[in-house]
Amino acid sequence: MQERIQKLIDMGRRSYEERAFEQATTKLSLALGMIQEEDPDRLLFDEAELAEVHVIRGTSMLEGDRGQAFEDPDLFHQIMEDYEAAIELVPDQLLYYNLRGRMYMNCTFEDFSEKAKEDFEHVLKHEKDNPIALKNLGELSSKLGEYEDAIRHYDRLIQAAPDPDAYFMRGMAHFRQRNPDYKAAAADFLQAQREMPTMAELYLFRSQCLVELGDVEGAIEEYDRLIEVDGSKAGYYVDRGVLKLEQSLEAAKADFDKALDLEAHPLAFNNRAWIHSQQGRYQEAILDAEAALDADGEHSIAYATLAEIYAAKGDRASFLEYLEQALTYYYEDPLEVLDEPAFAQFGDDPDFKQLVLSHLS
Repeated sequence: MQERIQKLIDMGRRSYEERAFEQATTKLSLALGMIQEEDPDRLLFDEAELAEVHVIRGTSMLEGDRGQAFEDPDLFHQIMEDYEAAIELVPDQLLYYNLRGRMYMNCTFEDFSEKAKEDFEHVLKHEKDNPIALKNLGELSSKLGEYEDAIRHYDRLIQAAPDPDAYFMRGMAHFRQRNPDYKAAAADFLQAQREMPTMAELYLFRSQCLVELGDVEGAIEEYDRLIEVDGSKAGYYVDRGVLKLEQSLEAAKADFDKALDLEAHPLAFNNRAWIHSQQGRYQEAILDAEAALDADGEHSIAYATLAEIYAAKGDRASFLEYLEQALTYYYEDPLEVLDEPAFAQFGDDPDFKQLVLSHLS
């Protein structure tokens, strides 16, 4: 019997290592069922071995369906039973508390955040610089919106075991706190980029930080670097084009052109339409704004763009037609339309004022 059980455990471990999680779960469940049916005095498994089997089975169930593991109470509790069995067998193995704590932290059907915190703090009580627990506590604090606590945990993590993930996560905490520290966030994202140069989020968030710090040139350079890493995303060219609008309409248009070479991106059409309009090419502007709506019927800013184009052309009827659409689907505050410079020539037009006032709730 001992040999049969050991064979099942070995097969389960191999399946787990090969990421065949369903097979691993099946084999280890058979082994644990046989162990429960046997007289423990006849078996030669020690507590540490049995704890490891429980952990591997629990983790196999988790990895086999990670989404459901946190949403389905039955699956969640099956996994937790394995982690709790492992803790009961070997209570001084800190890894098991981190595993159970992460399950508590990521559960979606009930708030177990306090239990997660207890597990991570238990680990730190016994090993004050445990990097896994520090990382978990930082993530938990961020999840709860407690960004100052998150930054404190990431500070300790970086001192104990610096890694690019830690810099990225601390940067996000600086970025998201009530009073964002964009300078600190930008520095952390830059540090993470050195080790993870292909992670797009680092460039995107760093660019946002630099915009907030008034460094538009630096923000554009972040997109330059990102596009060197991955030039296949139309959205990156659109974002960079938006940043260039105040510097050079032609440079911005070149980015929108490139985006449209890659896909029918509605914002690229819309922004290029605005540039055409600014340069007096009204027919091209109209075609692009209409293409934006063809690409995405809910791209409501295109109605406002069309209203601006027809206002610039002096086509009152078309201007009012598209302004009606823009007021219905785009503008959140209709009164801001009255102060829109592009519509200034219609400021005394009673139909214009009546149209705006009719959309006040």
